Amino acid sequence: MYFIAIPDVRLAFGQYFLLAWRFTLKTNPALWVVLLPLLSVVSGIISFITKPHLLGEALREPPLVFIILLGSLLLIPFQMRKQYRRTPLLSGSTSYELSDNGLRVVNEQQNTQLDWQVLPRAYQFGHWLILNGGGQQGFFLDLRRVQPPYAADNVLRLLQHHGVALG
Repeated sequence: MYFIAIPDVRLAFGQYFLLAWRFTLKTNPALWVVLLPLLSVVSGIISFITKPHLLGEALREPPLVFIILLGSLLLIPFQMRKQYRRTPLLSGSTSYELSDNGLRVVNEQQNTQLDWQVLPRAYQFGHWLILNGGGQQGFFLDLRRVQPPYAADNVLRLLQHHGVALG
């Protein structure tokens, strides 16, 4: 039996932030409804920076919706940062071994073997692969770190062979 090793995967917060949003919007498109108003707040902030006279007018009577959206815009990254720091799987070094038996996850707090049946889907974003066990559980694999003689395409073929759907 062979195994594909992906050692010492480290996920910076910026990478996690972008991947988590991409994953969330891909798996739950209804959240675009939330994101679009937040983007309008960002465009409003840009307008205030480029046209300072607008800021004075807006501060005289700030609309409640604008305040709520701005608060949300600041709260979301704060909460994601908190989750990132609390979770060794995200903020620490994690090594993965993939084989016909499943996925082995090793870091300072766990040494776990998961069967392929508990990982029904995988999502690829560039060189990152998120193996999803349902809900908020996911494993972030950096396909650039696959050890020779194997490569990223071997990982994808192994997942397909074991019925993991690629989304």
